[in-house]
Amino acid sequence: MNIKTYLDKTNTIIYNSNVNTGNNPVCELYYGDGFTRVLLYFDTTKIQALVTDKTYSDITKLKHVLKFKNCWGLQSNDSKLIFNSGKNTTKERTSSFDLELVRMPENWDSGLGNDFTKDGFMTKNASYSENGSNWYVSRNEYPWVNGDGVFSGNTSGVTIQTQHFDIGDEDIEMDITNEVNSIISGSTNYGYMLKFPSLLENTQTDTTQYCGFFAQPTSTFFKPYLGTTYDYIIQDDRNNFYLDKDNKLYFYSVIGGKLNNLDSLPTCTIDGVAKTVIQVTKGVYYINVNLSSTLTNANTMLFDVWSDIIYNGVTFPDVELEFVTKQYTDFFNFNNETNNETRFVPYTHGVKLGSKVDRGQVIKLHIQTREEFTKNKMGEIELVEWRLYVKESDKILTVWDFTPVNKTFNDGYVFIDTDSLLPNKYFVDVKVSKNDEVLIYNEKLHFEIVNKLSWKCNRILTTFYNVYVKKPNLKTIYWWIDLFEKQIISKQCRYD
Repeated sequence: MNIKTYLDKTNTIIYNSNVNTGNNPVCELYYGDGFTRVLLYFDTTKIQALVTDKTYSDITKLKHVLKFKNCWGLQSNDSKLIFNSGKNTTKERTSSFDLELVRMPENWDSGLGNDFTKDGFMTKNASYSENGSNWYVSRNEYPWVNGDGVFSGNTSGVTIQTQHFDIGDEDIEMDITNEVNSIISGSTNYGYMLKFPSLLENTQTDTTQYCGFFAQPTSTFFKPYLGTTYDYIIQDDRNNFYLDKDNKLYFYSVIGGKLNNLDSLPTCTIDGVAKTVIQVTKGVYYINVNLSSTLTNANTMLFDVWSDIIYNGVTFPDVELEFVTKQYTDFFNFNNETNNETRFVPYTHGVKLGSKVDRGQVIKLHIQTREEFTKNKMGEIELVEWRLYVKESDKILTVWDFTPVNKTFNDGYVFIDTDSLLPNKYFVDVKVSKNDEVLIYNEKLHFEIVNKLSWKCNRILTTFYNVYVKKPNLKTIYWWIDLFEKQIISKQCRYD
């Protein structure tokens, strides 16, 4: 199961400035006449929980990529075109540069600032703030332990990743797998900082060199996040066990209708020979088996016996499963014969076409294949992949790129963590690889992720609608708006 961990906070700090911009929807990085640095933080609690419950049983199979969407394609040097710009000078999109990701040394507050400068009027400027972290302090009255700007000296010892930008409009995609895995294993997490190399920060230019990325407070689809993928796919060969081939046989610990971990690894034997048991994910175990065609006949039924099945201290009887060997020539073809030209098409179930799905669920999407022009003749496909994406105008925005589908002895499926999906309409493509063909079936499914309001919030909204539309009364409307805001603040009503 792939998940996204959205950033909890971001903040752009400005050289020699008290300004806080923790609530700005854009991270603005520039150099040339002063410079900025971006602070960011994400919580790894959910990833840690999935490691603890063995959903991610092998931490070495995890990959973590930090992603920010580039949000500026400047073609003009007019500073008035720069949203919330704090510099009264001309800017241009910079190119041919590096960005460094640096480990933060201490806790910090993001603050609620938005604007870089005051509006120049005597009225209160609520979007301008100097509270929280800025160039001088990690939070009010607490200077940075390593000097102004988080670090006043060289950051080579705490720089964990560097990305090069050729044109300047590329997105940030930094593989920080080792760093996140170390946090999961117990290292302290204070967050990170994005910055230009020190040489660029100290470079003076006539025109400020600039790049921008969507920050955590953005109301767009492009919230920055840490993408976690688990490269350990279930590929059960119980129904297609070929001689002379490496095969995997799986054992599923289903308790109360759900996959659950046993107290310890079970054991497994085939014809009295012990096999090494490996856990692939929560409640799923397997063995590797390769039987020689010189010692075992095709079309022979064999049994894999699973023992030492212990759950909550109770030992259960052995479980005997079966599989039938298949002739190796059905898999290894060295006779220059034409491949079987039969095509197999995918179909999905588990999520209704066009359905609305409440955010926060983990849903199981079944993806299976059947022979073309038949209704129920299942296909033996080595590789079926899926991808998830959204559409914006004529563009496709990939959420999860093509990933293999889990294949059990009678099913194919993937888990979708809807908490990782922002409210939007999502589409699923399926890719089938067979007979040297790679066929992509577009839009096999679409569904919508929505946020579910509590019944109390729904009642407030309904009443507000009735009052506003049917009997508009300014005093009454203000009263309902105030009540609605209080419910949100008290978290009795959820919204994004």
